[in-house]
Amino acid sequence: MTEARNHHVVPRLYLAGFCEDERGKYIYEYSTEKTYSPPTRLGRQYDKNPQHLSIKGAAGIIRDEYSFTNVDGTVNLSKVEERLARLEDYSTTIVKILQGQRNSTNKRSLSPLSIYQKATFSVYINLMVFRTPHGRAMGEQLWRENHLQTAFEQHRSAMAEMRDFITEKNIDPSGRFDHLILEFEKHRHSIGHKGPSYNTLSNELMIIRGLPPGTVADFLQFSDGLSGDSLPDFVRTSNIVNNIHFNTKLFRRMRWTYLMVPSGSVFVTSDSPVACLRNVPLWHSQAELTFPVSKTVAIYCSWHQDLPEGYLIAKPDVVGEINRRTMSNANMWVFASRDSQGIVDAIALRHRPQYSIYERL
Repeated sequence: MTEARNHHVVPRLYLAGFCEDERGKYIYEYSTEKTYSPPTRLGRQYDKNPQHLSIKGAAGIIRDEYSFTNVDGTVNLSKVEERLARLEDYSTTIVKILQGQRNSTNKRSLSPLSIYQKATFSVYINLMVFRTPHGRAMGEQLWRENHLQTAFEQHRSAMAEMRDFITEKNIDPSGRFDHLILEFEKHRHSIGHKGPSYNTLSNELMIIRGLPPGTVADFLQFSDGLSGDSLPDFVRTSNIVNNIHFNTKLFRRMRWTYLMVPSGSVFVTSDSPVACLRNVPLWHSQAELTFPVSKTVAIYCSWHQDLPEGYLIAKPDVVGEINRRTMSNANMWVFASRDSQGIVDAIALRHRPQYSIYERL
């Protein structure tokens, strides 16, 4: 089966909430670099801005964005995107609830998320930070500054332990490496491994699985030349997934207010839709986080306990500020349900000073 090479930087299900049609099929994709030139038809038109696209086709796609190179030089095109899809599946129902805001009897439902749903969706929000081009660059910097040496040490430790296992069991160097992995896991389980925690062990084995399915001899040759720079590319690429719990405890402890647009307004989104008040860390009492979940609803997270953990109609200037923050994070694209020169003009002004949303609610 051919592996998909067109990777969505934000999920299609999420983009469906910002489509022009209720069926969630078509959306306007705005470049952050181009002037206004309205589309003349549905489909990719590189000389137009915005472009009118299907979310199942070309919208929000970067070719081979989540691919990675194995040690033997072969390219894996889909493994990381498949892992992202599995993680997103946990929040599928919550996304649909927030985007549709209708209960089982098809009546308008304005109930906030439960504590359990909030915890689950906090992971989704964090995933929407680190899977995007903007977030990946930030995550790569954090990883290099804080985790590169740890990852190298875990990798070297796992390699050394497996080499000892090969010697102890007198394993044939011409045997298959993937078979060795299975035997190694059984061995660690049988002796009740008392070294690293389960999570650390999983990370070690995940790192080793970044190796190609060659022979035991291939593994021995690779481990002899191991250094921090020779860590498999998969380790760095999978950093997207490894960061999903970063800040999630803070997210779910914050006060969530669900802001709805007034008549005539819409929320937009971007290829990096989660935005914080500029230069204010999340733990600060004045911190603000915004995440538009559809063209009609955005989540506003803060530490202001006087705000309701429920729904409010936002003022037009608040909608404008949330849209400006969403645009300011954009790496390449802003997505909207409308074709409007006003959106292009707003993109050009997206980096102007921000103000507190709390003071205007």
